[in-house]
Amino acid sequence: MTRSALKYRFCYPQIDRHHVVDFLGTQKAELYLQDESAVHQVADLVFENGGVFAGFDPAKRLQSMLGFFFGDPADEFSDKQLAFLYVAAISPNFRLTRAFHVGLKQVLGQFQEMGLESIRMQAKTTDKYANKLYGRFARPIGEGFSLRGQPVITYGGSIEEALAYFEPKKREPSISEFRHVPITLSARNAKHEAGLMPVQL
Repeated sequence: MTRSALKYRFCYPQIDRHHVVDFLGTQKAELYLQDESAVHQVADLVFENGGVFAGFDPAKRLQSMLGFFFGDPADEFSDKQLAFLYVAAISPNFRLTRAFHVGLKQVLGQFQEMGLESIRMQAKTTDKYANKLYGRFARPIGEGFSLRGQPVITYGGSIEEALAYFEPKKREPSISEFRHVPITLSARNAKHEAGLMPVQL
């Protein structure tokens, strides 16, 4: 699958709730949702207190989603400048692609445009991938249990810093790379080119 195989957008509960419920239902074992009732509760909770940002394939099937809250549920959702990433899932077909990274970067950009300033998310203590990823753009701020009763590490940080992680790094060439650049001088512009030549070590 390619990076652009999914189109991301915010979901509307009136239009997309059934897509979210169906998708969560296919992922319920991995998300520790006991039954269909728990699936519906999670969908209702994210739409009531935040929203869903999802990736749809060309056939308009939901393949990746991130449910979030405006504010931390532990603080009664009081900080409306905070995006709390509550539930994330991706279909097996897209797990070895960059779909999750692409979606996360896009939703962070959307959060920033909405005026949100910080993010918080939780990773299961046993999930090495999520802990490694979140640790690259946020700091661990506590350990405890998720709303679904799983032991988790909570991460927090600014949206600006998180977006900086996803920006491509511009690398400056090293001096050693200049050593191997062939330089040809012509009689006409030898003086000018000599002034631009890198220092040879």
